[in-house]
Amino acid sequence: RYPILVTNSDDNLIRSIDASGQVTELRSIAPISRPEGIDSDAMGNVYITAMDSGQLVRVTPEGTSTVLASGLNQPLGVTCDGWGNVYVGGGASGGGWVGVVDSDGDFTQLISNTAGAIAVHALAISPDGSLLIADNVAGRIMRYDPLLRDMLEANWITGLSRPKNMAWDLEGNMYVVQRGINTVSKFNTDGSALPFTLRGVALDGPFGIAFDGLGALFVSSANAPANRIDRIDLDGDSGVVTTFATAMANPGGLTFQGSVTPVPLA
Repeated sequence: RYPILVTNSDDNLIRSIDASGQVTELRSIAPISRPEGIDSDAMGNVYITAMDSGQLVRVTPEGTSTVLASGLNQPLGVTCDGWGNVYVGGGASGGGWVGVVDSDGDFTQLISNTAGAIAVHALAISPDGSLLIADNVAGRIMRYDPLLRDMLEANWITGLSRPKNMAWDLEGNMYVVQRGINTVSKFNTDGSALPFTLRGVALDGPFGIAFDGLGALFVSSANAPANRIDRIDLDGDSGVVTTFATAMANPGGLTFQGSVTPVPLA
């Protein structure tokens, strides 16, 4: 499933990491201004939020870039489902929002910035099909029905410290990045907390997370001078953290996308 693709907001680049931890800088046809969130679909397309330019960008496996939505307010989170819908959210300083670009390319706002002071920093589609929304202000994960377009549980998981991206293991357990306390927490399918501790290298400003499908999580440690990707090997109720790749530039979201061929910068 390699490479891992990582957004780097300090130099506006996407970096690719192979199974050995070797890093390659990717060139996109259209400039991506402060890339933050990233996700990929089954067809090999990659979706990236460009925070400074207010855009949602799609990059095909061949490297062709298309702006799917523009004029967005500080887009940060992005995720896609299996039916061609791409969800995007933002509002980093409060008054957050969530929208969707459907398979026809039409954008619809699902949650308005008038609905309350939220700051959407990450989105994910859970195994049951619900849309999960990480609210950095309230320290919660919101649960939304993207089909009926209805909020299921505004406070599905609470008490988090600056929650960011989410990932699932093969048993359906969810791992949530808590940037405020430099850790990753584990929850079951009902949203109940499970025992989970980290040992080894300390995370430093984590933001993105992805599961490799085998038994390891990969997390971006974005604070300087860390600027690296860490690997967490899962071992029951704990995880062992080691440094996997360095030389990042404020790494944010990350995703596995084995169908994308790295294209070195000229």
